[in-house]
Amino acid sequence: MQLSMRLAFGAREEAMKVLSRKVKPLIAASVGPYGASLADGSEYRGNYGVSIEDLKSSYRPAILNN
Repeated sequence: MQLSMRLAFGAREEAMKVLSRKVKPLIAASVGPYGASLADGSEYRGNYGVSIEDLKSSYRPAILNN
């Protein structure tokens, strides 16, 4: 995730050199649906049956590369 973000920021800076815009384009990221790891289709419903804190702790390693 960190490498992806560094690459995206670098690409944006390169693009800004040739664009006439003064506002930097936004960069969005996604780590995928939590439910995909459950393999029960819950990623399509968003009904994971876990708390926000559980979701945060599940995604933290992917985001921080721990």
